Amino acid sequence: MGCVRVVSGGVGIWLAAGAAAIGGPDGQELLYVGNNRGGTISVIEVPAFKVVGEFDALPDIARSRRAPGSYVDDFVAPSSGEVLYVSRGDARDIAAFSTDRERLLWRVPTQGVADHFALSPDGRRLFVSVENEGRALVIDTAKREVVGQFENGPGPHGMRLSPDGSRVYNGCITGNQLTVADAMTFQIPRTMAWP
Repeated sequence: MGCVRVVSGGVGIWLAAGAAAIGGPDGQELLYVGNNRGGTISVIEVPAFKVVGEFDALPDIARSRRAPGSYVDDFVAPSSGEVLYVSRGDARDIAAFSTDRERLLWRVPTQGVADHFALSPDGRRLFVSVENEGRALVIDTAKREVVGQFENGPGPHGMRLSPDGSRVYNGCITGNQLTVADAMTFQIPRTMAWP
């Protein structure tokens, strides 16, 4: 499998926080669409735009214990397309799912509300906004643990990497601030604020 492209943004008010297109087993393009409130991920075959599957993004949380909330906030696949990393906001973690069996592989607690994130070009690190804590976490995808963090302004939200992967750009939705962090040292050489 190969990752064809990653599409961010909603497909509807509550339908999706993100979508990722991945090459399927027979070479077909599969579009994964997250249902934020329902906690599921739909699999859509492109170009027919036919739903060919759906899986539970919260298999480790009993339905009876799920309070209304944001459960599939963002997701991304590495270039291999074999794994789908999912930000499960109100579950307060990042989870990894296999794309071939659609099963939970592992999860890393974030302590706060996991929001948008970015994956390093080599697929080894996830940079995750923790919206309610004013910080970003760095998760090593091989070790499956938090290996660093950097402070941010109120409400860190949007997360992007520079084209070469050396810098992390993290915008704050409530703090009107952009934090620029070094992707290897997690030091902050620059912040920009807006009135």
